[in-house]
Amino acid sequence: MSASKVRIAKDKADLVKSLVVGEGSDGVFPTYADAIAFAAALGNKRQRRSPLSSFSQRDPGAISVEIFISRGYDTLINLLAIVTTKNPKIISPKTPPPKPNAYKSLKNTPTAV
Repeated sequence: MSASKVRIAKDKADLVKSLVVGEGSDGVFPTYADAIAFAAALGNKRQRRSPLSSFSQRDPGAISVEIFISRGYDTLINLLAIVTTKNPKIISPKTPPPKPNAYKSLKNTPTAV
């Protein structure tokens, strides 16, 4: 799989940081990946999407898609891809990795909420 990354909007970096448990934060999520996955699902539910123009370069920085997969969010990514594209074949084994369209919903949805 390629080094595909999920980037966080620069204007939402502080919000994402506040959602994660850490120094000076009483967040509810253990990792940035958990917070972003939740935001992606909520954004999709509320049908809120916005284009991302500038990205956070540091804390929080880009998160490798492999992190989401290792935390079990590959099913969520696939379901969001199906809902977004209205094409269940997007997750077909015949679609070559890294299935860029499958990750598009996760990359573009999260912090629009």
